[in-house]
Amino acid sequence: MSKRYQGNIITDSPVEPSTSSASGVWSIGEAREYYSAGLWPLSPLSGDVAYIQRTQATTNGMQFVYISTTGNGTNFGDLTYSSYASAGCGSSTRGIVRHGAGNQSKIEYFTLAIIGGSGAEFGDATVSVRDMGALSNSTRAVFGGGENSPTNVMDYITIASTGNATDFGDLYNGNVGGVSGTASPTRGLFSGGRIVNTYQNVIGYITIASTGNTTDFGDLTVARFQPGSLCNGTRAVFGGGATTGLSAVDTIDYVTIASTGNATDFGDVTVARYGAGGTCNATRGLFCGGYVTNVIDYITIGSTGNATDFGDLTSNVAVAATTSSAHGGLS
Repeated sequence: MSKRYQGNIITDSPVEPSTSSASGVWSIGEAREYYSAGLWPLSPLSGDVAYIQRTQATTNGMQFVYISTTGNGTNFGDLTYSSYASAGCGSSTRGIVRHGAGNQSKIEYFTLAIIGGSGAEFGDATVSVRDMGALSNSTRAVFGGGENSPTNVMDYITIASTGNATDFGDLYNGNVGGVSGTASPTRGLFSGGRIVNTYQNVIGYITIASTGNTTDFGDLTVARFQPGSLCNGTRAVFGGGATTGLSAVDTIDYVTIASTGNATDFGDVTVARYGAGGTCNATRGLFCGGYVTNVIDYITIGSTGNATDFGDLTSNVAVAATTSSAHGGLS
């Protein structure tokens, strides 16, 4: 007799042991993993949780950590599509992954609170790219830029529904790949990236509830490709990235999102890398993975200083798609 996960309830059911699936069957190994994390019998996740796509290679795996503590990543569940060089965002209840290489036009969603749940198709983006940026508030997600077929396009979705993305506008500085996105409830920032081999220090902003092209905000302290970014609603922070020749940097810098102006030095990440996924709650920011490491760092957003080791993801990550249930776009 094995246990079957039905909604948030564990019930006896005459099924053969198996690995987890959309039907909710759990192997002994998976039960042991969740038990060791204090999560078995399975129950909804609560509190401030960060979700990270495992993207060392093309994969559909997800994992999670609790932002207010420290520790290693734990298996969360699987997406429908596999990809890497993806981007993540979401509301307080629904996570969004804008897939990159492998499924470059696909947008997918998953329910944040349900451990072991599977992703579901949301719709298609207006352009097929990888290495794009993503940002969101509680209502709308916006995706910008991308590589393979470099683009300046931004498109958007309404998170609570499903369907194809709609054109939002253009990144004002051109066809930028490796751009990073983050947001407050009203304003979104796209930063960094590269145009061919010219690395960008540009920060552009949008008003999320409207549509239109980005407006110049200011400059990063270092022009770089694939910085991780996060925002607690007041301060936006950018960590890591790569300069010319994909030379990884450890720079962290920040801006006050409600104003405009150039970034200010914050400190350094513990491991220089690009492609780290940034996410946060109201006080603490995480930089997760990156090319190519499993390290999670944390910072206290309201202060400055070097990042501190948080723990490790379950595997090395090339480009991390991340979101959380408490990021600054939701406050």
